Amino acid sequence: MIRITALVAAILFAPSVLEAQQALEVGPDAVVRVPRRRSLEPTTAMTLECWVKPAGSISHGRILRKSDNGYSGYLLSFSSQGPYVSAEFLSQGNAYMARDLQPNSTYLGTWHHLAMTVRAGGLMQLYIDGDLAATTNAPPALLHSADLIIGGALLGSLPDEEFIGLIDEVRLWDIERTEQQIRADRARWIEAEPGLIAMWHFDGTLDDAVGSNHGIYRGAEFVPSDAPISRLFTCSQRSGSWQGGEWIALRGEFPLGQTPSEVRFGTTQASELRVVDPETIEVRVPPGEAGSSVHLTVHYGAIAYGGTQLYAYLPSLVLPATAPLGATLALRLETLPPGYALLFAGLPPAVAIAVPPFDGSLAIVPPVIELFAGGIPFHAIEMHLQVPNDPVWTGQEILFQAFFARTPIALGGTFTLPRLVRVQ
Repeated sequence: MIRITALVAAILFAPSVLEAQQALEVGPDAVVRVPRRRSLEPTTAMTLECWVKPAGSISHGRILRKSDNGYSGYLLSFSSQGPYVSAEFLSQGNAYMARDLQPNSTYLGTWHHLAMTVRAGGLMQLYIDGDLAATTNAPPALLHSADLIIGGALLGSLPDEEFIGLIDEVRLWDIERTEQQIRADRARWIEAEPGLIAMWHFDGTLDDAVGSNHGIYRGAEFVPSDAPISRLFTCSQRSGSWQGGEWIALRGEFPLGQTPSEVRFGTTQASELRVVDPETIEVRVPPGEAGSSVHLTVHYGAIAYGGTQLYAYLPSLVLPATAPLGATLALRLETLPPGYALLFAGLPPAVAIAVPPFDGSLAIVPPVIELFAGGIPFHAIEMHLQVPNDPVWTGQEILFQAFFARTPIALGGTFTLPRLVRVQ
């Protein structure tokens, strides 16, 4: 019996898979054009960043290019002037390039974050995965030309110099961001922040998420993305009573200064929530079905964040935390009918269990007392147990553990939260 129930616990608390985000797939004859606008042309400082999963390149492999041949503008390339990732700014006929020292083959097939920062009359810097990779002098003036091409260049009307691979989360700022800011925010989902003037998430659209610099298709496509951009959160509890009512904390990289439009437990919307800080939301758990497991989602309009694991609604086992010697211990098991319950009590050190939340090994060995087993066509079982009036029990902890299933032989059940009663 114990082996069976341990198996069920492992199934119940298996991590859920969040639906994949999307990225832009570019390559031969497949790029995106963003028409030229002044909002894409910072004049004193700028930061350009994106996530890429390279598969190769044609010619210079332009990841992002906003410059006509020989004219001013910025470029982020996978293989410009050799097999190296580089950041480049052209100004008044001069080229300023910061080039990585590692061959670009180092980055093939995996996701990497690239960023270039430029300050007029100062420095231009290239960052890879949050670390400074190269530095050079910046032009005295940031001058611009041409449309912004994502994934290559346009030679007349034809794609050229294509980067081959996936591109995700392109951001353009009109400020020079610091290394600390780039490292801290590269994997954080961002909606809008000071200095952010254009951003493309590529989640099924080429629209600029903060402005009006929308892209135009030139053969590029959307594909599922596993880029490590955080739209997930963890939960302070992975299980609770089916009656709900308790407050739990959700922790993640949520949008700054925004309140969620809703929090859902499966299809049920929580009635109460509060934002504690940019990384913490507290929510009151709504009632659910005993024995069910649901996915948690936090919604900001059309954008959804997902919990890293399922939340389990458990039958409720109610016990006091402590009991004096010789006292009568009141026990209550609450669930929804119909069902089948097994209730065990054990006295350590004979009982060993990983709590919370059942993601480790489970072992209950003799002495174990089975207090109840059978069908329960009612909402609650109440029992009163006598604690021995013997000083050797002082300081001992009695563990109560219940198993609930739809039928006596089905494995589709769930544990209650375990309860320890300390004898005083």
